[in-house]
Amino acid sequence: MPGAPVTRARRGDSAADTSPGSRHASAAGTDTAKSGIRIDSYERAGKFTSSSPLTIQVRCRDLDVGCTTDIGEITHELGDWPDQGWVDWNMHSDEAASPQAPEKVLRNNFGLVGYAYDDAGIYVELDGKSQPNFRCDSAGYFATPACVFTDVIPRLNYVYGDNYDEVVDHIRRAQNNPDVTHPPKPGKVIPGKYPPTDLDSGLYRVEYEGSTWRKNRGAKNTACATLPPPQKGQDCDEYPIASTKQGAGFGDGNFSVEYLDEGHNRRAGGKLPGYYSWDRILYWDNATKPPLDQFRVKAGQPTRVSGPRHVGLRTRLPPA
Repeated sequence: MPGAPVTRARRGDSAADTSPGSRHASAAGTDTAKSGIRIDSYERAGKFTSSSPLTIQVRCRDLDVGCTTDIGEITHELGDWPDQGWVDWNMHSDEAASPQAPEKVLRNNFGLVGYAYDDAGIYVELDGKSQPNFRCDSAGYFATPACVFTDVIPRLNYVYGDNYDEVVDHIRRAQNNPDVTHPPKPGKVIPGKYPPTDLDSGLYRVEYEGSTWRKNRGAKNTACATLPPPQKGQDCDEYPIASTKQGAGFGDGNFSVEYLDEGHNRRAGGKLPGYYSWDRILYWDNATKPPLDQFRVKAGQPTRVSGPRHVGLRTRLPPA
């Protein structure tokens, strides 16, 4: 018998991977997330045979506001299910049902339900225990609206071997040995490390060239001016990143600046726009409780590239 539904996309492991995710057209003004199930084998018990009918459906569960699925029940004889391959459902989340603005965020979840009849006509109900969560948004600062799975921690990966090793070294020092970083501060704890050390040490994205970003850049430049003069071809790098709420301008002194090779610094910075879009990192907003998104930074060993947490695009189609 089948277990929980299998979701075939998740948050990414690579900031460098900006290939497109699964795209699923939906009705105007809706979000779409995709779930699939595949039955490779089964075991029979009692009076079940290979010709016993098995019916399966994916449904929106506890968080069901604005959430619908595109197709209903699917029935095959038990022996025929392994021949079906992946069977997919699209979950739609209507942006008009969202009370949040301007991103029009909705959070939903879904689960697998079904039933079967044995050859004696006895009804057996199935109810998958797993209920994966997904979030859809229509944030105007992304090229297209989309949905993401939210049961894993989003993380930006900086790995050795991508021609920004000096940035990787700087982030690792800041996260793991902040007492040796500049500017000095007793008891400095710099946030954002992956894997997390506590529930409140993630980073929140802010608008590029917005007021918080400008404040961070000003504080960073002030701190850089107290370092020994740079060598030719060096930039002053900061961590946490200027486009985060916890940057140098946050005011708690928990940041680091360091002169690095300018090519390394700029290549690492060039990864950010693609990562923010790929993992759908929304802007921090003081009025939204809890904040919409939190991400972390993993610096070090090369990381296997896998799929994103991106699960679909919200596409607005012309009226029929």
